Amino acid sequence: MKYIVLISLFFLLISCDPSVDCKRIITNNSNQDIWLINLDTAFCNTFDSILVVRNTSYVLDVDHDIGGSLRQYEDCQYYPIAYCMDSLGTSIATDSSLSLSFPLTLDANWIYQVIKPGKNGSCECRLNITDADLQ
Repeated sequence: MKYIVLISLFFLLISCDPSVDCKRIITNNSNQDIWLINLDTAFCNTFDSILVVRNTSYVLDVDHDIGGSLRQYEDCQYYPIAYCMDSLGTSIATDSSLSLSFPLTLDANWIYQVIKPGKNGSCECRLNITDADLQ
């Protein structure tokens, strides 16, 4: 019984801390299907490759930070270890002569948006890929 009270108290204290969630999302608004390819499966073994079908989105990662702030995500800076973004390549599945005209790691291409403001808020950093981004 003593342990149950201590564990309950621990969870009560943790649940009182504000936390934020931020998603990193790739939206494929092009007319092509795009492969996300993990080029370093030895270090980043989260997946081998993922097909982002045209006109769909894929949540690449969700960062949950207890005691964090939405402001820390405003620049949509990628963190290589957390997302393994520096080892991601792309390939256009439906047309091998095309490629993405910029690297996924270019922070300026990611758009920050607050989804739920406040202490227990959520945000997203979204990369929108269109036909204009393919060359």
